[in-house]
Amino acid sequence: MIPAARLSAAMEVIAAIDTQRIPAANALKDWGTAHRFAGSGDRAAISGLVYDVLRRRASSAWLMDNDTPRARVLGMLR
Repeated sequence: MIPAARLSAAMEVIAAIDTQRIPAANALKDWGTAHRFAGSGDRAAISGLVYDVLRRRASSAWLMDNDTPRARVLGMLR
């Protein structure tokens, strides 16, 4: 996967966590089973991004002045 696809996948997982109110581990597992094409390196990178976003949720949302999954992922990269 290219880096943009990894970011998009992380946004998808964060959105699932927010809308379905499920734990991050379950959301990542569900995403991994639905997207079998992703290799182990891709899954590791995506899970790292997701957990980084969850750790820095407040500061990422503040930096981007928005609390959407996309804003939090992009704010975490700053």
